[in-house]
Amino acid sequence: MFGLSCKVLEWFRSYLEQFSHRLSVHGILSDVQFVLSCVLLGSFLGPLVFTMHNHSLGIIAQWCGIIYHLYADDIQLYTTLDPDNELNFSSSLKNLEHCIADIWLLMTQNLLRLNDNKTNIIYLASSHCVRSLKTAALQMGQSLITPKWVSKNLGVIYDKYINMHELVTSVCRAAYYHLKNIHCLKAFLTHESLVTVVHAFVTSCIDNCNSLLYGISDYNINRFQQNQNSEAHIVTNTRKYDHITPILQKLHRLPVRWYINFEILLITYKSINDMAPEPTFVI
Repeated sequence: MFGLSCKVLEWFRSYLEQFSHRLSVHGILSDVQFVLSCVLLGSFLGPLVFTMHNHSLGIIAQWCGIIYHLYADDIQLYTTLDPDNELNFSSSLKNLEHCIADIWLLMTQNLLRLNDNKTNIIYLASSHCVRSLKTAALQMGQSLITPKWVSKNLGVIYDKYINMHELVTSVCRAAYYHLKNIHCLKAFLTHESLVTVVHAFVTSCIDNCNSLLYGISDYNINRFQQNQNSEAHIVTNTRKYDHITPILQKLHRLPVRWYINFEILLITYKSINDMAPEPTFVI
């Protein structure tokens, strides 16, 4: 399937076979036990081998006509629904359910397990469509997965309207919590340490995945901007009501809305000019 043969295949086989482990409790060692199948956590080849191991999941999704994304052990399946066409709506859901059943069976055969507790279903639609949308539950193995109005995807919170309001609320809450603590501790920190702490706990929160916030409401942008302004006032030791524009310029920080546009332009530029990171493995 992957074109591995001869020495390369032997290399992979030697890497994956003959693993053993033993436990130590209060200095007493257990007998050595051999592991039939294993990928070392944190190893260099771990992500590559795991991706190869899960390659069949993508094949199943493609065969079912389901859009999919795979990221390490995170599996995302997407399908489109027509709420005005009951036949299309039910058949699309059935197709998705069959796809999940096939993936569940394949993973069971490969000694893996879909985690029911971490599996979410969310229906994304406009506020107009959501009112008439039938949010049906889906069967996965022995469990019935009910839809949620909010779901986390690779650390990003999505809501049913895709207006990112829940994400903004979560980020602002975390940023405010850290700003409050940093403000209490700033008297005990050097300026360099203060900048480092603010960047680590606040700036990273505000800037993380912010290109997804393009087009959000002015209300949510202003909530982000208030946190950025508070961060700038703490770092520069200025008063709350001092004009923020020269302070941000001094810190070489763009306002939130401009920074979102900058991130999108930067990603686009790198994509057009082949400056994106090279993939380590292509299936």
